[in-house]
Amino acid sequence: MASGDYIGEGGRINYTAGTTAVSKGDVVVVRSGATGMIGVAIDDIAASGTGPVAIEGVFKITKSTATATGIFSVGDSLYWDVAGGHINSQASANVPAGICMEAAAAAATTVKIKLVPSKAT
Repeated sequence: MASGDYIGEGGRINYTAGTTAVSKGDVVVVRSGATGMIGVAIDDIAASGTGPVAIEGVFKITKSTATATGIFSVGDSLYWDVAGGHINSQASANVPAGICMEAAAAAATTVKIKLVPSKAT
């Protein structure tokens, strides 16, 4: 019979930063593309260093303020716009991020989002 040892909840992973340091609270792209996912740095991570990143949980993250991409209702699927550095409603060319937890008008600068890790297919 196969066995397994409990390790933890699985809401965090170790993330290795590129050539730029990551600050606590920064959004990072863990995996890009349509099956990608984002995370939020739990601590500062030095350039080329490794540190903890949350891939689950509810966070307040900077969002688009454009009328076309920045109005959200509870339950909407949300995406990380790498070039813009914010959450928006457009799946095309963006990274899946999670689900809207609180309605947000275009003028709002942040959105409450439940991070939902995606899986490679």
